[in-house]
Amino acid sequence: MILGPLDTAAIAEADARAVSLQTWSAERVYEREWAETLLRRALDRLAEECALAGKDELFKQLNSYLSVSSEAAVPYEEMSLRLGRPITTLRSDVARLRSRYRAILREEVGGTVAEASDVDAELRHLCEVLAAAD
Repeated sequence: MILGPLDTAAIAEADARAVSLQTWSAERVYEREWAETLLRRALDRLAEECALAGKDELFKQLNSYLSVSSEAAVPYEEMSLRLGRPITTLRSDVARLRSRYRAILREEVGGTVAEASDVDAELRHLCEVLAAAD
């Protein structure tokens, strides 16, 4: 579960807010950087997979739907007209992107822990770190 928008501008905005608070410990700053790095790597891998599959433009249009709070996302009706795709197809596209993003993020987190059984706890911690930054 991702708690905020995933685009680079939103991450940069969160960074700026964090810096302006000036109350973060070195450990919190490190954890925030760790969380952002994992999110970026997972998102970059997903973008690369989509590009290799010839779906890079679709990914660019739909990546704003990858966050839990998709306030920045264009309504499906409008996106349907923009892309010339039925709404039901768009919902399926987004569901597949989210599913693959979760899988990639799990793989990225799995590369940071010693035991596979620690992945779920580490994902929860990642979400806590991101939630604390907002």
